Amino acid sequence: MNKKKKIILGLLLMAACCTYADKYKVLYVNSTDIKVGGKVIAVGSVFDEKETVKWNSEQQAMKVVNLTTNRVMVFVAKALEKKNASTLYDYLIKNKHLSTRGFKQSPTEEWQLDKTLYLLDTLYISLPPRHNQSTTAKLVVGQGREIPLSNNGHHYVIPRNLLRGQGSQPVKADIVEYDKAKDWSYTVYRDLNIEIIPQ
Repeated sequence: MNKKKKIILGLLLMAACCTYADKYKVLYVNSTDIKVGGKVIAVGSVFDEKETVKWNSEQQAMKVVNLTTNRVMVFVAKALEKKNASTLYDYLIKNKHLSTRGFKQSPTEEWQLDKTLYLLDTLYISLPPRHNQSTTAKLVVGQGREIPLSNNGHHYVIPRNLLRGQGSQPVKADIVEYDKAKDWSYTVYRDLNIEIIPQ
């Protein structure tokens, strides 16, 4: 391929990248006045990642599904504001995720974009590959408070009411599996940073 053809091909690829935008569908939103592309969003709203998001509070948040990859993600106003991002696309780029197709799997089913796991309605955290159904799981919070955890066969399930009374600070927690019959335990996830976002 000669130099001229390479340049033209490069320009075409750049144009395609600049015009293509993933679309997202809102699964959960904790406010009735978040605007994307000038329109108020609600559960079921669809928008593309290059549309401007207008928040009114740093505690506003939305859970969305990428309609191309089917990945569920949580976006929180204060996280976008911290990166000075006005669109989801800006935020993904500033977090060095040019495409959600390139994300590395985090411990959670929901794709988290930073180290904090944002809990809006329910958080799903992947079970270990060789999960033993005979064991009991507990979420160990703070100074050793143990909260029994259920699972759906694929994920630990943490509904927001499980962590009620934890205040506004992020919750540091471990997930520990116990086997009473064999008298052993092991930590599956250590130092999870869970922030409960107001509804």
